[in-house]
Amino acid sequence: MSGGTTRIVPSDFEITEKYELVRVFSSCNISFQGQMSLFYFGKVGNVLMYINICAYLYGDLTIYSSAVPKSLRNVICSFNNSRDSLSDSDLCWGSSSLTRLDVYRILVVCFGACVCPFLFFNVIRSRWLQLLTVCLRWIGFILMLSFSIERAIILHKNFTIATFHHNVSMYWNPSIYSLLIKSEPVPKPPAFQPQNIPSLFGVCVYVFMCHHSIPGIVTPVRDKSKILCRIFIPVFITVLSFNLLLSTTAIIAFNHIEDIYTLNFLPNNEFIDISQIPYTLALIIGYFLCLFPVFALTSSFPIVGTSLLGNIFLYVTSSLHSEVIKLKTF
Repeated sequence: MSGGTTRIVPSDFEITEKYELVRVFSSCNISFQGQMSLFYFGKVGNVLMYINICAYLYGDLTIYSSAVPKSLRNVICSFNNSRDSLSDSDLCWGSSSLTRLDVYRILVVCFGACVCPFLFFNVIRSRWLQLLTVCLRWIGFILMLSFSIERAIILHKNFTIATFHHNVSMYWNPSIYSLLIKSEPVPKPPAFQPQNIPSLFGVCVYVFMCHHSIPGIVTPVRDKSKILCRIFIPVFITVLSFNLLLSTTAIIAFNHIEDIYTLNFLPNNEFIDISQIPYTLALIIGYFLCLFPVFALTSSFPIVGTSLLGNIFLYVTSSLHSEVIKLKTF
């Protein structure tokens, strides 16, 4: 006490606790997100948080390991747009006995053998790889929006096949090639389909991936007092707008949407004339969009896998550390 004022000295516990909070919130690695639950929810909440994060990351990896081989399978196998649907029992090539399902399984094994070794390298700080995938995502996003909007306009104006032949510039859009085989009605999807509720949950889990970017967005912000209004709300509104825009354009442009949306832009080679520029552009752009999940998800697979291993390792080591402390106290 000096001059009528009292100087309050914080205890060692308060200093340690504040330091731990700063250290945890300053980390941009998803492997440390589970530690925040220990400060707010206790030991039980911490366990549930790790289980939730690990289950979510494992779900992402299963989606990646399925989407990439399926995209590759649909590109390398002979594709016939005159068929309404292709089953897994169909032959991949006319001169081979391998079915589409056999090729898919082979590609799953090859994908795991090529990508899984990268889980043991430091790929979290792969700045240039992430910048490249961001550029590819933006290019793919803009192309899919442009093509689906143009296809929706064509359907609503009832263009005929003769119109296509007189306007060769339309052939740069790979999604219109199915209209050359047979005309399609204007898509009128029902407002609600109860049988598709499970698919809705799957989409929601996949969209949850936007949470990966939150630590990297929050860390550079110096003043975190109004971070909810300044960062979280604008980010989630932006992600919601992107998904609504992509979903709406897909609904108004296609009567049938593939499990992997980019496969709707695979052109039919029977109508491709590589001697003309629009056809060549359609072929290049169509295969780029179909292989877009291969580029984007393959680059993210090691990062998500490393995050999963990091969370498991962090929880196991922290549990063992707490058990050692308990043994020392006895």
